[in-house]
Amino acid sequence: RFDSGVLLDDIKVTTGTNMQFLSSPLAGITVKNLPINAIFDHNNIADDSTEPFQPNGVAVAYTGEKGQGSVSGTAPCLPNSNKTNNVPQNFQINGHYLAAGNPKNLLCYDGHDGIDFEAKGNVYADAEGIATLNWEVNSYHTIIITHPNGYRSMYLHMNTSPLKNVQGENVGTFTVKKGDLLGTAGGFGPGCFDVVQKIYVGCNTAFPVHLHLGVLNPQGQRVDPYGWTGSGQDPMSQSVKNINLWLD
Repeated sequence: RFDSGVLLDDIKVTTGTNMQFLSSPLAGITVKNLPINAIFDHNNIADDSTEPFQPNGVAVAYTGEKGQGSVSGTAPCLPNSNKTNNVPQNFQINGHYLAAGNPKNLLCYDGHDGIDFEAKGNVYADAEGIATLNWEVNSYHTIIITHPNGYRSMYLHMNTSPLKNVQGENVGTFTVKKGDLLGTAGGFGPGCFDVVQKIYVGCNTAFPVHLHLGVLNPQGQRVDPYGWTGSGQDPMSQSVKNINLWLD
């Protein structure tokens, strides 16, 4: 529980209309040009950060674009509900949507709790904060940056990182500034780990090398840094407020 003072501060941080503080995590690519492989699903977000996301046959992007279909497997890509002559139209999203190597009339992924960016180069801190990592116990090579305003950025599927303790291990906490090098992106997860080279690699065309960026608000709720720009009400629970967090 929060005491009344912290809760008031958190509400102010979470629901403010001028909270842009994140910059592009990819080298030489502005926010508006970030290549999105998979969207943050606004239709399947739990109120509490401890509840797992589950595919439910409908996925909605921050733009209001919707994919709908049968649930098969984990985190499926769903065809566009907007059709011409019964053929699903391509998704636009930010104009740089890649569908994780799938046809662009599929929305990836149903139940996805972050944003996947195609990341073939270096990855940088999106804002200042304290970076925490422990790759010895985390099979997804995750770096978590806790920002001064209470938000947290989570970088999953990292490959290499210069953030190391005195023993040369990717373990510990480190102060980072916006634009500091965090390392390089890797693959999807445990199934994409090269045990010989001890690095993550792209699994296949459906899971190209990418960065999964997740954002938590001060209450620990998963939020979309793009906010909500669709027409009508955000389908997420109204206990979670999505606002644009990007600076540029």
